[in-house]
Amino acid sequence: MNQLRKAQYDITGISPFGLKVTPRDSTQISTISPGDISALLFEHPLILFRGFDDLSRRELRSFAQTFHRGELLHWDFGPIMEMKVQPAAKNYLFSREKVPFHCDGAFHQVPSYLIFHCIEAPCANGGGETLFCDTEKLLKDSTKTERELWERVTLRYKTEKKAHYGGVIEQPLVQTHPITGHSTLRFAEPVETELNPVSLEILGIDSSEKKSVLKLSRRIYDDKYQYEHRWQSGDILIADNHRLIHGRNPFHAESPRHLRRIQVL
Repeated sequence: MNQLRKAQYDITGISPFGLKVTPRDSTQISTISPGDISALLFEHPLILFRGFDDLSRRELRSFAQTFHRGELLHWDFGPIMEMKVQPAAKNYLFSREKVPFHCDGAFHQVPSYLIFHCIEAPCANGGGETLFCDTEKLLKDSTKTERELWERVTLRYKTEKKAHYGGVIEQPLVQTHPITGHSTLRFAEPVETELNPVSLEILGIDSSEKKSVLKLSRRIYDDKYQYEHRWQSGDILIADNHRLIHGRNPFHAESPRHLRRIQVL
């Protein structure tokens, strides 16, 4: 942000990646230039806005449409997902279960950025933290042997369409970020649940080499690459969906948790 903006907002780093922006003066997020946000996201894969005014559904959508190219990913429910527990949920996203690491849109159309708005945060020690992993950093820290192996890998995912996505997809493990041009990992953990499980098949390498890929399920939880976000009501968080993968800790039956999410293409 330019010096004028820096005088109006406190900008601090988040470990191990990302920025937190809090207001000194205006608490309306619309006063921040979308161009400033885009410039920050080119360098930082996650930005948390905390202490700003709450947004209605209409205001959240308007904010999202000023950002990046302004094109929103639409599902059968529209561009805004209400992420909260649903009675008799058919998909684990709408339960209290853990959500394994994944990138959004793989079964449909891959968005560039995810915008989350916390309507009601979980109770203290109630769980429900959102996890983010910086796959660009993880890939940079890998050995030459690992990288050469991973570049040969194709991953096949399969799940029944019970919610807003489903089917069979194949994608390379190592991909190029379409905005920055940097290499990233597009890895999702298999989902073992009674609510819409997702299977993972590793293609392109020998069975003896697959252990190296499966080890990613441990490395993505390493504190060097993972950020665990504890929500506060009112938080607005923007995440780079091409560089980061994300998931969720389970949360307790007595704990609320309500987020709104928009995906920006």
